[in-house]
Amino acid sequence: RVQSTGYGFVDDCFLKQYIVLSRPSNGEYFRNNKFDIKTAAWFNINGAKYVSSPTFNPPYAVELNGKSARMLQNVVLERNTRFRFSCFARGEGPLQMFVFRGHTLIVRNTGLPGVVRRSWSWRGNVFRTREKGQYEFIIKTNYNRKVWVDQCSLKKL
Repeated sequence: RVQSTGYGFVDDCFLKQYIVLSRPSNGEYFRNNKFDIKTAAWFNINGAKYVSSPTFNPPYAVELNGKSARMLQNVVLERNTRFRFSCFARGEGPLQMFVFRGHTLIVRNTGLPGVVRRSWSWRGNVFRTREKGQYEFIIKTNYNRKVWVDQCSLKKL
C-alpha cells in the first residue's frame, strides 16, 4: 500500500533480519587480517592507525597509541564452535583482546603476559560460540604507550 503524505510517499513494507554466516577465505574469518590494505573491514577508533613501520608482515601494521585507541571487526559465526583469535604484537605496553556477543563479554586475554617487548610476539585466545550471530573482536592497549599489531587471525579449531 502506498500513501502520499504531501511531502513524499510512505510504503508499508516489512524487513526481515537475516544473519548470514561469514565465509572464511583459506580458513581465515577476518577480512584484511594482515592489514595489507587500509579498508573498512577494521574500524579504527580513537587514534588507531595504519603504519608502514614497524610491521610483522608488510606493508602495514596497526599502531595503537593511547588509552582509548582500538581496532574492531564484526564477524558472523556459527553456534557451538571453537575458534582461536590471535595477533602478533610488539611495543611499550600490554595488548588487550576482547570478544563480545552484543553486550556480553565472551573472552578477554587476562592470562597473557602484559608487556609486549621490542620483538614481535604472538598473543591468542580460544573461545566457544554458544549461538549463531555477530561477534565483535576488539584489539586495544590500556595505557598511553604505543603498541603495534599485525597479522590478526580468527580460525575455527
